[in-house]
Parts: sequence; structure tokens; C-alpha cells
Amino acid sequence: EAYLGWRNVPENKLMPYTHDWHSMKALNLSLSSIIQEGINNACKRHEESAELCRSLGREMGLKLFPKNEDFCSPTVSAFYVPKKFTWHEFNYLLREKGLVIGGNYGKLSGQVFRVGHMGSQADINLVKLGMNIISEIIK
Repeated sequence: EAYLGWRNVPENKLMPYTHDWHSMKALNLSLSSIIQEGINNACKRHEESAELCRSLGREMGLKLFPKNEDFCSPTVSAFYVPKKFTWHEFNYLLREKGLVIGGNYGKLSGQVFRVGHMGSQADINLVKLGMNIISEIIK
């Protein structure tokens, strides 16, 4: 009975559910951007953004998570929350400056924060801007 709504789809071209057009449009836009840029260039941009983020974090004394950088992602970098702040204080101060970053869950909740550098955010200038705000707060 659950399939009855589907039996006449080819003839009447009416689907028995609401399409998720916004997600399909976003996916199409993302894939078009990657095709236009070239997959190798997109991967390189992500790697360079990740490398810059981690490098700037180390320069300001942030401790990287995980310790072994071979396990780090090209789309997000994680650092321990600086000891002089709680996660909530640190997050609040960053948001006051207009920077939204992610906290963490489970055993690392309140201890680690994540800086995203994926998709359109995998941009050297945006990474520098975000990391400069983090540096200001730490000082």
C-alpha cells in the first residue's frame, strides 16, 4: 500500500512527496563550481587552506588535535581551547567579533574547537581573517 502513490508517476508526472529543491539546487551549484574550478584545483585549494590554518594556529601557540597532522582533515582543523578560557567564554568572544566556529562533542566537549575551511570557505584570505580574529582573542 505504501507504493500506491508511485504507480502512476510516469503517466501523470506527479510525485507523491515534496521535492527538496533547495538542496538539489545547492548540490548542483556546488558540483558546477567544482567542475569549473577542476577537481585537482579544488583539492589543492582545500589542502593549502588547511595547511595555512594549522600553521597559523601553531604560530599563536594553539595545540592541534590530533597531535599527528597526518590524521588531520583538509576541510576542518581542530585545536584545544586555550587554557585561559572555557569553551563558552572563548566562543562568546569570537562571536562578538563575528567569527562562528564549532565546538566539540563527547569526551572532547568543551576542550576542542573546530575551524572549518571547506567549500567556499577554503579561501586563503578567509582563513587568514578567521585566524587573525582568534589571535586577537587569545592576546
